[in-house]
Amino acid sequence: TPLVLSDHPIFTQYFRDGDALKFFPASNPDALAAVIDQLIANPESYRQLSERSAEIWSSFQIDTKYHHLLETLGERWGMKTAQTENLAVPGFA
Repeated sequence: TPLVLSDHPIFTQYFRDGDALKFFPASNPDALAAVIDQLIANPESYRQLSERSAEIWSSFQIDTKYHHLLETLGERWGMKTAQTENLAVPGFA
């Protein structure tokens, strides 16, 4: 699936329009609808953008483990590890 992202600076700084994703002006819902309509109307464009979308998006993800974040915050706040374990959310590694 192609990515459709707002033109927020955090995205435009790292990605190019047409390289596995399409941008739309964040304050313009009609532009978002137009991008989606264009993708639906052009299956070949949809396919081409989709081919790289997972790779592009994964390059933007931050590999953070929830328990490491809790441990770091616990250390910073002077909490013991046992206390931070009580804050853990089930299902998060």
